[in-house]
Amino acid sequence: MLIRSLVFVVMFVLSVAAMTTFAAGDPARGEELRGECSDCHGEDGLGDEEYPRLAGKDENYLLEQMRLIKKGERSEKAEMMLWFFEDLEDQDLEDLAAYYASLEAD
Repeated sequence: MLIRSLVFVVMFVLSVAAMTTFAAGDPARGEELRGECSDCHGEDGLGDEEYPRLAGKDENYLLEQMRLIKKGERSEKAEMMLWFFEDLEDQDLEDLAAYYASLEAD
């Protein structure tokens, strides 16, 4: 019975791990790509009253949000960013997410 329970637990953990997407971005390359992001979110990624902070947020969260924006599945306000995301590949999004996640969120 113990072996059967252990097998179940291991299978469950492996299935959860297989469903989880982990970002694998390069922060240095993300810094190179941030160009237009800085116009609204600031050079430091801290945003302001109108634009959200990106600095220090979870890398996987940022990546998922950028993927949703690129698909047009975010709010109307996010639609203003579609033009920026249309030429970016998934690796570019991963790099941007890694960059912003690496910043201090003072």
